[in-house]
Amino acid sequence: MKRKTTLPGDIALNILHDIYHETSSGGFITMDSLETLHGRSGSQLRPGLEDLKEAGLIVEHEEGFQVSLQGKAFCRSRWA
Repeated sequence: MKRKTTLPGDIALNILHDIYHETSSGGFITMDSLETLHGRSGSQLRPGLEDLKEAGLIVEHEEGFQVSLQGKAFCRSRWA
């Protein structure tokens, strides 16, 4: 049975946009950078990040966050 994928909410999409923009040439964005960009604490951002991870749009590494291959295709189709 195919898993139903729901689109992330507005806050998660804003986070995704920032991660995509900041890491488009490679690398990672840290939680500290996301907190600065959004003016929210990590605990406030975490639910949106988890939604993005569940949807397969981002990956989390020790170095920070990065858009997945599936996420890049989503971002290009949405913001290209």
